[in-house]
Amino acid sequence: MVNGVANIYTFGAQFTIMHASLPIFPIYAVILILRKKIIKNLGVINTSMRSDTKAMHKQFLKALTYQACIPAFFSVAVVSYSLGQLNIINHPILEHTTVTALIFIPVLTPLASLIFVRPYRDKMGSMLNISANSVSRNATVSVSGAL
Repeated sequence: MVNGVANIYTFGAQFTIMHASLPIFPIYAVILILRKKIIKNLGVINTSMRSDTKAMHKQFLKALTYQACIPAFFSVAVVSYSLGQLNIINHPILEHTTVTALIFIPVLTPLASLIFVRPYRDKMGSMLNISANSVSRNATVSVSGAL
């Protein structure tokens, strides 16, 4: 054995594995429930908002949805790790899935800040020489009347 735990059925190993694995499912359920309540509340008050406030809320909901998807990678890692450790399925792809799913979390979390927080997005755009006009926006502009 190169490294790791020789016997995962000892108390210390079981405690550590359960402490890292089990909380993700109730926590992820709470995240999804709270997200649904926020969307419902924003939908109720959405009728009396100005258009710029609606656009901000739409961006907030997009960021919230993106952030709610990130813990799913930890869930995939926990399930693939458990399947391998409990000898339910043993395959090299399963071992790689555990590590790969965990790698996405620290990559996607700061990426969310760079995408959804406007000052960061603007700074990254200026650093990469991308103008605001070249980035696709979800806004509609209509011009009416004679010039």
